[in-house]
Amino acid sequence: MHLTFNMEQACARLRNEINQGTVSTERRAEIGGYVVGLSVMLARVASSISLPDDKKKRVLNTFLTLMILRETLDRTVPIRGTRARESSTQAVLG
Repeated sequence: MHLTFNMEQACARLRNEINQGTVSTERRAEIGGYVVGLSVMLARVASSISLPDDKKKRVLNTFLTLMILRETLDRTVPIRGTRARESSTQAVLG
């Protein structure tokens, strides 16, 4: 399925972008919306037709890829947020 392959390639590029640590808050919101949109599209495609087992496996792997991208997005903190959090922690600790 070309759709799942293209989604996985896009997720890999976005995950690399996120891991570089230069993603702005606005870009993070765009990526989050993109993940939701892809997930909904994939769910509609997968549930609208009868798929053979190998295609079902591919769809499930793509859902996993989307979930990992979302976790990566949630786990990483924007650079500005990290510095603010470090400053507030240092102020509390004295």
